[in-house]
Amino acid sequence: ACFTKNYISGRKLIHVNCSTLPQIGITDFQHIMMISKMIRELLGITEPQWNRSISLTHRDNMGLFLEQKSYTGGFSDSLTYSQFIKQARLQSQDSV
Repeated sequence: ACFTKNYISGRKLIHVNCSTLPQIGITDFQHIMMISKMIRELLGITEPQWNRSISLTHRDNMGLFLEQKSYTGGFSDSLTYSQFIKQARLQSQDSV
């Protein structure tokens, strides 16, 4: 109910994490960890590492793509994953 009450759609789900859940009323730490883990699994993104080098992007490729898709408009609606990888000049993680 707090997701719909706060207008969190599938498009905005990428922005929901341990930091944002208390802002929408989820304050139990176990619930925060469980919901964050389930969202990452649902979206197919990895957990952010606290020791990640600042020279790397702040998310994996899929996370960066979903962040871009979270915006509205014709560009975001028509953007595909392969177009995003090419435009962002990222190395495809399929070949890694």
